[in-house]
Amino acid sequence: MTRQAIEVLLPGALTTVQDLGRPGYQNAGVSPGGAMDPFAASAANILVGNSIDEAVLEITLLGPQLKFLTDTIVALTGADLSARIGGREMAPWSSVSAEAGQVLSFGSRQSGARVYLAIGGGIDVSRVMGSRSTDLKSRIGGYFGRHLKSGDQLSVNHRQSAAPGSFGGRSLRLSDLERFRPKRGSIRFIRSANDDPFLSQAITKFTNRSFKLLSASDRMGFRFGGPNLTPDPVETSESWSEPVAAGTIQLPPAGLPIVLMADRQTVGGYPKLGTVISVDIGRLAQAAPGDRVRFAEINVHTAQALLRAEQQFLQLIALANT
Repeated sequence: MTRQAIEVLLPGALTTVQDLGRPGYQNAGVSPGGAMDPFAASAANILVGNSIDEAVLEITLLGPQLKFLTDTIVALTGADLSARIGGREMAPWSSVSAEAGQVLSFGSRQSGARVYLAIGGGIDVSRVMGSRSTDLKSRIGGYFGRHLKSGDQLSVNHRQSAAPGSFGGRSLRLSDLERFRPKRGSIRFIRSANDDPFLSQAITKFTNRSFKLLSASDRMGFRFGGPNLTPDPVETSESWSEPVAAGTIQLPPAGLPIVLMADRQTVGGYPKLGTVISVDIGRLAQAAPGDRVRFAEINVHTAQALLRAEQQFLQLIALANT
């Protein structure tokens, strides 16, 4: 059984329904998609008593205005876009009880780029290939395969919904969060297995410079401006296409890196510098156009240890909120 829970008064710049994606279909050319910042989406669900893979709203840069149609519990994680609910300020990485008729609105951007809004019970839209995530290019999943518009109404699963007030007022300590998700610091990556001398030279340049995130970036890939990494265009001709992953760092002939994100294609032929590690994908997703980013190389063992630590941190959040 479902119930109407949210009415969209204003949609914001880009507000979509997302979960943790639809893995398992890349062999058919279907992108896994899902939340750009999986950690933030998971934490938002935990703060309202949901399982981590329930559907949430991903809100980008300019927030929407949402009216609650029933008493419920909501949480915000990720970016700080000066949220207010029922006239009260609402801090990121926290949950509150929302009453029917109250409005959630957003103001100026303080930090980050993407907010995740979870609601008790999880947003109820049809699953496509096992996921409720919106794929904007394929127009599948989410709310009719598109971003939200004024007048849309979203339902939640009533049977799974936590009782209003049972999870309200819960939050993550920012000091704990900073240990696992520093706002500053380089985005870490693992070097490509290709031992081509040209790529080694490009990686050296890549790690010694900062790059500006360009406005041409989207959920498919982040494009960066900065020093040209390919002085000899002949060296960067495309090779045979092969599978790509979230965080794959491609180097097209123009010499400026592209990092593939949630809605990436499934294969690519550009040379690869490496892959952004899993725990830093979400950190990178919180960059906004114009932000400058630096990259640092680490090894596989360190990346695996960081991922285990993040998973344990999520488990601790869940235990603390039961």
